[in-house]
Amino acid sequence: MKLFVSPNSPYARKCRVILREKNLAGIEEIAVNAMENPPELLAVNPLGTVPAMVTPAASSRKKRSSSGLASMMREIMPCSMMA
Repeated sequence: MKLFVSPNSPYARKCRVILREKNLAGIEEIAVNAMENPPELLAVNPLGTVPAMVTPAASSRKKRSSSGLASMMREIMPCSMMA
């Protein structure tokens, strides 16, 4: 899986914190400057916002909101400490 993030985005930070708290492996973080509209980010999210994630199941399975990504990560590895 690939997670597109920006160091300045509080929404991307939320997802990055969950990744570290759950110690999820196999998720590649790709830092982008969303203000520059990089083509790799636009391919995942035409709005050019972060966070955005592509799952390996299919390129059509894309998540574009921090809440949706957080829910997906919680499902991958449930933890009673996570709210």
